[in-house]
Amino acid sequence: MRPARPSRITSPERPVSYIDCCEQTLRPNTRPTETIVIVTGVSPNSIGADTARAIVAQRPAQLILASKTESNLHGVIKSLQIPEGTTVRPLVLNLGSLDAVRKAAFEVSGWTKAIDAAIFTAGVMAVPEYTTSEDGIELHFAVNHLGHFLFANLLVDKLLAGNATVVNYSSEAHKRASPGFLDDLTYDNGKGYDKWAAYDNSKLCNIAFSVGLVQHFGRENLRSFAIDPGVILASALTRSVPPEDFVSKGQVPSPSFSGLGDLC
Repeated sequence: MRPARPSRITSPERPVSYIDCCEQTLRPNTRPTETIVIVTGVSPNSIGADTARAIVAQRPAQLILASKTESNLHGVIKSLQIPEGTTVRPLVLNLGSLDAVRKAAFEVSGWTKAIDAAIFTAGVMAVPEYTTSEDGIELHFAVNHLGHFLFANLLVDKLLAGNATVVNYSSEAHKRASPGFLDDLTYDNGKGYDKWAAYDNSKLCNIAFSVGLVQHFGRENLRSFAIDPGVILASALTRSVPPEDFVSKGQVPSPSFSGLGDLC
């Protein structure tokens, strides 16, 4: 078992930031040559890609980058300045298919005995029409929450072996989640579907997931937290959402990714 890590993410004198999260998921580590990190949601012009760049600068032994398609990963991996001693592995992870998630987790299990950090950035936002996953589950709930939930649970032994930190990318949108939404995840078979309500509800699930991980595994030195990276217009996640949608909700979007975020 690796030594336990401090429970605090940042000092109380300054707010937590996205860069803090990327850097401090890997600290301290007495055996850096063994550090294994997974990042999901890696595609061109995505927060996942920026996360990968921040993590690779920390010189992990192995960086596993996951995306729905292999083509999403090629350009990002080419753009990385990969230091000597770091191996970058692509992983096809379709979070909209529970069978595909199981297959990806099985593949990762064969690559390593321990995982030091898992950073879950993948997601969908404000899908215009009611859409379901391959398993018939509303898409926001399936991709933003359930896929990552299953993936982490299938790899929990590896996460515990690494005293891992699990980071869920949530949003302040969780504050608008609908009371009792779990009672009807089909939104009356789509008749009562609202794209923002579905997104907001899934972001609350991200936070509940982090809380649940700590409650169940905190005593075994597993850490988890959820962050709000902000509203980034340049992100692939927001490209189909009109800027005025954010403004109407009192959110001021940034034209580019500044690397700052807050704990939810």
